[in-house]
Amino acid sequence: MRRITTGIVGGPILGQLSAFQNNVSGVVTNQDITLSPSGTGIVAIGSHLMVKNTKALQLGDADSTHFVGFKAEDTITTSVTYTIPATGQTNGYVLQTNGSSVLSWASPALDIANQLASTATFYPALLTATSGETTSLNTSSTKLTFQPSTGNMGVGGNLTAVGQVSGTSFQGPSTSVALTATNTTNSTHFPLFASAATGNHSPRTDTGYTYNPSSGELTATIVTASSDGIQKKNIKTINNAMEKVKNLRGVSYNRKSNDSEEIGVIAQEVEKILPSIVRGKEGAKSVAYGNIVAVLIEAIKEQQVQIDDLKARVA
Repeated sequence: MRRITTGIVGGPILGQLSAFQNNVSGVVTNQDITLSPSGTGIVAIGSHLMVKNTKALQLGDADSTHFVGFKAEDTITTSVTYTIPATGQTNGYVLQTNGSSVLSWASPALDIANQLASTATFYPALLTATSGETTSLNTSSTKLTFQPSTGNMGVGGNLTAVGQVSGTSFQGPSTSVALTATNTTNSTHFPLFASAATGNHSPRTDTGYTYNPSSGELTATIVTASSDGIQKKNIKTINNAMEKVKNLRGVSYNRKSNDSEEIGVIAQEVEKILPSIVRGKEGAKSVAYGNIVAVLIEAIKEQQVQIDDLKARVA
């Protein structure tokens, strides 16, 4: 390294430097040029300092063995000068630009804004890790959406809950919901119902309304059947009710699905006598047991007429 100690500034020769038309260059090839003011003096430059030809501006360490350098890109289409902030340094902050070459210190955290009234569609951010750091956020534009103004969350696939899911209403897909049969489960289930036939409502259950899949038992505190006369026409009294009852057969049996012992009637036999109270197709026929009451009422009345007639004869 060659230290310049002699010469007159402004003259043609400054020590081992040559000066010509405002250009100062070293006389000896491949030698460093060191400007070293004594004491606390500084090297002051009263105008712009340009490091040409994509060379680096190097800031050396204490013994000048290593440095930190800054350099420009090889090709620059538009010159730019960055303004370095003098204040605002905070631990963890980073330098950011305002788009006009002015730098400032800013927190790397994301700004949070409450968007309760927004009617726009938002896309919840997704991560591929549960800890550590991430450099990117992901979304699923067609599978997971949220609208702040309505509070509606759109899920394009299956929604799996690890814990409890709560809300004011739940709306399923317009086509179907996946169901799983639990015919052999011997436990109490609670059928779901809603407070209205249409619209969005919370699903509900009741301890007085239960179902056991293994036995097929549906239990309710009170069971009623719609029977308003306004909904009926062609109303006629049942004739020959006693004869119909006499042809019915009450049986005891064991149900094949769970071997439970029960009593009742055989749907196919009832269908021959009272076809209107038998439902379903072969292999899955059912009987509206409650409707047999109407036949029994008229049968008892017919029987009572016979009893009253016999009493009159005896008297």
